[in-house]
Amino acid sequence: MRRENGFTIVELMITLAISGFVMIAVYSAYRSQHKSYLAQEQTVTMQENLRAGIYFLQKGLRMAGFDPGNGLDAEITAAGSNSITFTRQFTEPFRDLDNSGDQNGAETFADYDGDGTWDSGELFTITYSLIDTDADGVNDALSSVVQGANLRIADGIQAIGFAYAFDNNPVDGELDTDAGGNTIWAVDTNADGILDLNLDTNGDGNIDAADDTDGNGTINGAALAGAPRAEDIRAVRVWLLARADREDDGFSNNTIYVVSNQVITPNDSTRREMMIMDIRCRNLGL
Repeated sequence: MRRENGFTIVELMITLAISGFVMIAVYSAYRSQHKSYLAQEQTVTMQENLRAGIYFLQKGLRMAGFDPGNGLDAEITAAGSNSITFTRQFTEPFRDLDNSGDQNGAETFADYDGDGTWDSGELFTITYSLIDTDADGVNDALSSVVQGANLRIADGIQAIGFAYAFDNNPVDGELDTDAGGNTIWAVDTNADGILDLNLDTNGDGNIDAADDTDGNGTINGAALAGAPRAEDIRAVRVWLLARADREDDGFSNNTIYVVSNQVITPNDSTRREMMIMDIRCRNLGL
């Protein structure tokens, strides 16, 4: 009788065990690579959003107060901690966008003062702030409002902040500094056109979590003397904080972010990126 050879139960069990270990290793490697890919994708998206936001803010704020000798009083008109409003002269000539031969329809964008004419010397108002794009009660995008028309600039932005350096002594033509020689970065807390709070509470030359001396999530600041006005502003510091659109399993975000007068401590699993830039307003005296 011919004997049939085969696998024993022990051999089968060993084979299955080895196969299981191999599958676990392959899955672990895949999961790790997938998580790394998702993290990189989130980071790239946030950086793109930040670059887009900073680009438009920088371009726009450098034109704040633009008024080439026409006496139109273009200036920063509202210097808030999370929004800014300024005026500049409109210089684009009339363009017949729909080839209608008149100033109707598509051309109405150019009549910024609503007088029915398209003048190259008109002032128009721009406001930068955050908006809620999906009506969930949470701001999530950077917006530019030009004469009431809302332009969405960058998505995925959790927080925006502004602070303002000023020259309260036009004779010297220099940004005002504190007793330690540090540039003063201030905000107008009550929308009266007067900068009233230096965000550097402890005078160490930095705006950071240490300036929130009572730990309530808001920079305390130091009261300003001299009542510098919005028209004395010469430079703007901008903070942008971007947030990923989904949580990252296994990631813990305990970073403290200071955005103007806000101290943000997420304590969650969502990735964030922040960008800070000082912008000199070339049309405002420096």
